[in-house]
Amino acid sequence: MAETDYFVEYAKSGRSKCAAGKACSAMIEKGELRIGVHFTTSTPMTKYRHWRCVTSKMIENIGDPDDNLGGLESLTPEDQELVRKAFADGFVAGGTEEEKEGAKAAAKLAADAERMRAKAAKDAEKEAAKAAKAEERAQAKAAKEAEKAQAKAEKAAKAAERKAARDAAAASKPPPATKRTRKQSAEQQGESAATGEREVDSAGRTRAAAAKRRRVGDADE
Repeated sequence: MAETDYFVEYAKSGRSKCAAGKACSAMIEKGELRIGVHFTTSTPMTKYRHWRCVTSKMIENIGDPDDNLGGLESLTPEDQELVRKAFADGFVAGGTEEEKEGAKAAAKLAADAERMRAKAAKDAEKEAAKAAKAEERAQAKAAKEAEKAQAKAEKAAKAAERKAARDAAAASKPPPATKRTRKQSAEQQGESAATGEREVDSAGRTRAAAAKRRRVGDADE
């Protein structure tokens, strides 16, 4: 079974490449703080990482740095404090992993914001379409009601015209004769006839008197 030894040191040259994979593959500069992982196998090998590329999983695997991390005492007091703080926190502050997690968080926030924006736009589009349909229905209803009102007004106008025509026709006709008016008319006609007869008789008597006077005058001569 392979054994793994962890140690920290300052890079002796600038030829080592960071073994953090996709997270970082940059060269480790000479004198830069790095962590080494030595694998004891049939073919021993050592891989290095920038100190900033140490992951929380590696810190968890190492455990107590004073017992399980070689080379700690060879570092400057400042770097020893830096290493111990990372083990106390469980991650390297400002390290690649934190940056990666921060980038992931930022990407997630951006994706969430984009989804929310897209959803808001879609909801707004739906609301606009819904409002447009409601407005269209309202306009159609108003137009239909206006059409009905116009038809009703036209019908009322025609009815008024017909009534006015009937009233005018009725006004131009003489009132129908009633029993009373017929009696009055007959009486008036009778009176007219009697008056005519009296006038005829009077005229006859007048003519007879005149003739008589003429005869008397003739006799006297």
